[in-house]
Amino acid sequence: MAHETGAAATTKPASRARRMVEGLAFVAGWVAIGYVFDLGKTLNRQCVYLLIGIPLTVVFQLAIRKRPLHELWVRDGPRLGFRSVLAPVTVVLMIVPVYLLVRDLADTNGAGFVGYDVVLFVGAIGAGYAARQFTDATWRQSGNLAVPGFSHAFSDSVRNVLIGVP
Repeated sequence: MAHETGAAATTKPASRARRMVEGLAFVAGWVAIGYVFDLGKTLNRQCVYLLIGIPLTVVFQLAIRKRPLHELWVRDGPRLGFRSVLAPVTVVLMIVPVYLLVRDLADTNGAGFVGYDVVLFVGAIGAGYAARQFTDATWRQSGNLAVPGFSHAFSDSVRNVLIGVP
């Protein structure tokens, strides 16, 4: 079990059981919202369902976990700032969200996805921030997880092409 240092050490850590209950309650609440407002029928409703998760996550992080927002990406990381966010990896990660945003703004049928595109853009900033905090060991561990995932996705794609599934 890791020991916390700095500001995190001054607050009393929640027990593992409490954290699990809080996490389960969060997921159950989010799922309940989806059922109550019937957000699973169409693609636009599913998009709304995913977007609802953002303010829920922010409230959970600030009110329940009582941790700063940047710790959603990096525990005990430096504060978010222009220099900590702007990196080549962030620019690369923003290519697809920017393309999708421009495409959906130009397409009247894609207008319902603009909010989702903006969220992808912000997520790219967070992912770039997290990548800047990586050490050599973190990159190695990420590669150990990514290689099996990519190879599985690639083999599924090849199989689908061979059997004629789009």
